[in-house]
Amino acid sequence: RRSAAMIVHMAQHDVLTGLPNRLLFADRRDHGLAQVRRGGMMAVHYLDLDAFKPVNDNLGHQGGDELLALADQLLRELGIKNDPQLELAMRLEELARKDPYFVERNLYPNVDFYSGIVQRAIGNIRAAGFPTLNLDLIYGTPGESLEQWRTSLETAVGLAPDHLSAYALTVEDGTKMAARVRRGELPMPTGDDEADKYELADELLAAAGYGWYEISNWARTPADRCRHNIAYWRSHDWWGVGPGAHSHVDGERWWNLKHPATWAKALAEGDPAAEREALTPEQRADEEVLLGVRLREGLPTDRLTPQGRRAVAGLVADGLVDGREALRGSVVLTRRGRLLADTVVHHLVRSAGA
Repeated sequence: RRSAAMIVHMAQHDVLTGLPNRLLFADRRDHGLAQVRRGGMMAVHYLDLDAFKPVNDNLGHQGGDELLALADQLLRELGIKNDPQLELAMRLEELARKDPYFVERNLYPNVDFYSGIVQRAIGNIRAAGFPTLNLDLIYGTPGESLEQWRTSLETAVGLAPDHLSAYALTVEDGTKMAARVRRGELPMPTGDDEADKYELADELLAAAGYGWYEISNWARTPADRCRHNIAYWRSHDWWGVGPGAHSHVDGERWWNLKHPATWAKALAEGDPAAEREALTPEQRADEEVLLGVRLREGLPTDRLTPQGRRAVAGLVADGLVDGREALRGSVVLTRRGRLLADTVVHHLVRSAGA
């Protein structure tokens, strides 16, 4: 087999799947080629060939056959025929300069391989006695096509979770991805592309029996809805624990220091919060609108100011708010309104302050 010389180094098993959290490919000269990290976003990192010595004979662990199959798939996708190890290093480096998410897009859509991993994880979760299962999906990764997103959705539905969340990728300031986007090295999806993917998700999930109850969340039944997150959207109190965690108690909001070492030192000294703020009545009213309109039951119109209530008619005319629900006394977003929720909030809050 062409992958016989490709050695997979086992490191840090995933507790659910039994597969390693890190795959390390090496050539027959014991020189590392690339380290591939599995996770919500998979990236390819190029290592100094002499910086480490991979383990060359550790294939007897659970999942070894699947990992060899993945190596075969990688070689096929890259079209490598001769001297695969050396050529693989060169081709991966070349492709990473042009498209750092080539591996993710060309190997992660291998539905049989990855759905098998997820199915094992789901089986373990069910066997452990958890009554309700959620799957989180992220769309809008660099280079993702609409058909690839459809494959992700259909695969997720086929796994029969009780709850599904679908979020557009957010590129956080200060991350390597944000820097690459600024330099033009990574393409980001357009607003129209993200809208198409959201609409596709809503259509496929509704057809499969999942009802939306919050803009990014769908559940089979009301009992399967995430009560934890509903507490956020209804402005209840919560206390976050750990680096970077946010909390909200009695109208006061604070967030912890992000770096673990800095957070631990501050915690030992008595207060790990980076900043705090006390919400004014006006801020709390605005947040009630911001969060309330995200929910399927909507926001009661009597929670709006008189100016805000007058703005509802225009939003109904624009197709952003359900007219029948408005007559019943609630601001409920249409699908188009869900895509433009920030616009709805802007009009309601702006009118409230007029």
